[in-house]
Amino acid sequence: IRNIALAAAFLAAEAGTAIGMAQLTQAARVEGAKRERPFSEAELRGWS
Repeated sequence: IRNIALAAAFLAAEAGTAIGMAQLTQAARVEGAKRERPFSEAELRGWS
């Protein structure tokens, strides 16, 4: 959770926006892939 939140903060800062569900979703996808346990579409449905 910490890594996802931190990555979302960096994504938002790059875009010059506040942290939103789009950044959290993108960060969760990246973190899941890094851990070789990607989130399914069903798990992320409705996040963004």
